[in-house]
Amino acid sequence: MGEAVNGPGGYFGHDSMSLQDCCHGGFGVAPPFILRWEDAAVSRRALGHEAFRAWAGVQLRNRGYLDRDGRDWLIRRAREAGRGVGETLFEHIVAIVIAFGNTVEER
Repeated sequence: MGEAVNGPGGYFGHDSMSLQDCCHGGFGVAPPFILRWEDAAVSRRALGHEAFRAWAGVQLRNRGYLDRDGRDWLIRRAREAGRGVGETLFEHIVAIVIAFGNTVEER
């Protein structure tokens, strides 16, 4: 996503917390912006439930700043993803982008 927004080697967050920061502006775009997600169907398949479960596992191992509610939420969501239900990683990323008044256009 960083390269799509800011060109080769571009930065636009390396985890969900920094993606939220970038969606506020000051990292190559100013909200509200439109993110045109090319080949969204391919990304949607690649960033499915299993990808969410794997991502959540990394977050749980590496994020000491998560409070108990945050950890519990992430554990619940990872378990759902492991059963193939709930939010996919693609949907999680899109939700972060639109939460700040931005738009995602899937192409």
